[in-house]
Amino acid sequence: MNKEEEKYFLDRVWYKPAEVKNDWASVSKSPYIFLTNAPLTFGHSQLVIPIDYMTNSVNESTFFSTASPIITITLKVFNDVFGKKKIHFKAAFQKLAMDTYSYGKYLKTLVLRTSASEKPDREFKVHLVPYFQSNQVECHKRFHSHHKAPPHKHGGMIGWLGERETQVDKWLVDGFPGSLSLDQIGRDVWKLPALAKQLKRVWTRQQGTEGDAVNRGTN
Repeated sequence: MNKEEEKYFLDRVWYKPAEVKNDWASVSKSPYIFLTNAPLTFGHSQLVIPIDYMTNSVNESTFFSTASPIITITLKVFNDVFGKKKIHFKAAFQKLAMDTYSYGKYLKTLVLRTSASEKPDREFKVHLVPYFQSNQVECHKRFHSHHKAPPHKHGGMIGWLGERETQVDKWLVDGFPGSLSLDQIGRDVWKLPALAKQLKRVWTRQQGTEGDAVNRGTN
C-alpha cells in the first residue's frame, strides 16, 4: 500500500499491543483490530493475528486461545461504546448508521470466523460484527418473507448476513454509489478514524487486569 493508504488503514486500527510502533511493518507482525472499510454494520471490525506472533502453531485451537482474551475485552468495549454511550445515535456518525442500517439498541456482537481472504498458513482472522435492533428486525422480516411461520418465530440471521455481504462486496468491487471512492467515504463521510479513536479510548480504560490477561493469552 502507498503512504496515503497506510495512513488511512492505521487510522482505523483501534487495538494493537502498546509497545508496537504505529507503522504497517510493525502492526502487521502483531495482533491488531481495525474497522473494516466496507462494514456490515456500525462498528464492524476485524481481529488479525499473524501466525508468527509468539507461536509457530497453525492449529486453529491455539490461535483461538490467543484470540479469546482480546475478543473478551472487545465485547466489553462494544458494550460501552454502542450499548451505554450509544455512539451510533451521535450526529457525527449518522451517515455510517444509515448506510449500515444500524439503529436502536445494541444487542450483541457476532463473532465470525468467515474471512474469505484469510491465509491459514500466515494469519488468523475474526470478524466482530455489532448487532443492533434494526438488524434483528431485518432478520425477522426476511425469515417471514421466505417461510410461513407464526409471528413469534425467529430466524434468518445467516441469510441476512449473506445479503449484507452481497451489498458490501458490491461497494468493494463496483465502488460506492456517487463520485467518492470507498476510502473517501470511510474517512470523510463515515468518519471511521474518529470512531476508531473512540473505541481505542475505551479499550485503554479496560486495561489493567484485563490487559494482563491479553498478554498472558498471547504468550
